[in-house]
Amino acid sequence: YERSVERIAALETNRPLLIVGLRRDLVEYAITHDFPAVILTGATTKEAAELDFSLYKGSVYLSDVDTAETIRLLRFSTPLEGILETEAEHLGVGDDFNQAKKALSASGRRGLPVFDEEQFIGIVSRGSFLDRPRKNLILVDHNELDQSISGAGDANILEIIDHHRVGSVMSREAFSLYTRPVGCTCTIIRQLYRQHGIAIPTEIAKLMISAILSDTVLLKSPTTTEEDRQTVEGLSRHAGIDWLEWGQEMFDSGARLADINPDLVVSGDFKTYESRDVRFGIGQVEVQTLGDLDEVIPRLNSSLLKIKENKALDGTMLLITDVMKDDSILLLRGLEDAADSLPYELSEEGVWNLPGILSRKKQLLPEILRAVDETRSKNR
Repeated sequence: YERSVERIAALETNRPLLIVGLRRDLVEYAITHDFPAVILTGATTKEAAELDFSLYKGSVYLSDVDTAETIRLLRFSTPLEGILETEAEHLGVGDDFNQAKKALSASGRRGLPVFDEEQFIGIVSRGSFLDRPRKNLILVDHNELDQSISGAGDANILEIIDHHRVGSVMSREAFSLYTRPVGCTCTIIRQLYRQHGIAIPTEIAKLMISAILSDTVLLKSPTTTEEDRQTVEGLSRHAGIDWLEWGQEMFDSGARLADINPDLVVSGDFKTYESRDVRFGIGQVEVQTLGDLDEVIPRLNSSLLKIKENKALDGTMLLITDVMKDDSILLLRGLEDAADSLPYELSEEGVWNLPGILSRKKQLLPEILRAVDETRSKNR
């Protein structure tokens, strides 16, 4: 053993491939010194299993023949560097299923290696693409697939937790549906925490309070229910904060509309609806003041037209809500006939004043649906 270790040490930084029989002392030396690989000669799988390789990062090979014959065979072997392709096409673990399938087909190969950055994970072959894998998905705060993430239609929907009206949800399997007419989905989520006997972490409780206060505009929106109020009170006691101060600080920290990308303002909280084959979308944003609105309206209108075209909608709207004065402004592009039926004051082309309107779902949406239905009936 000592002589072998001396010879290995003489190699300095060149760590060798160790070819050895069942010499536990030399194998342990190779493991502790991070040899790149160990070839155990004349050993069975059962005998090799008695050695502890749990912390070893290298490769272990078993040879059916003795050490001398193993070395002789290695001398006649072709080094891997002579047949490896260093720039071979490969896939990443995050690659899209369809894109990976096309890449394999275009490569003309029977399989392609898969890497997680520089770590080799495995190989996919053509047989890997016979059945498309389906990811499990839970829809939270929405229940329509066109409002969900890309690829949701191919996912396995496990459950829906939502407080909006329920649209048509196409699913291959049955799923759990948790829905209540409350002001925020987090009110339902708190009930699920309690139902399953799970304690809510303090930081999660604060996030839930923020969500409820945002959805209900500090519990002033007409969508606010007693359940929402009790939930905020309970979570506030649990988190040790004053919910009103917390909410006011949250809204005060919001950026001015003029400082935000108009595309993000419109799409940040944007929901699509359909009535009588008319498809439209409504975004909403809460602000502290409407004082800087004039300078941003042209840019917001451009973003509304862009999303209208990209989503092939008949109309797009943005409800800008002043949380301090409990008033809103509505920007509308498209749906010209329906717009004439809206019961709001038109301040300028495409801009309406909505005093006392805070809720998109409970106050604005019913009026839009009514106007669309009336317009469709008149045009028949």
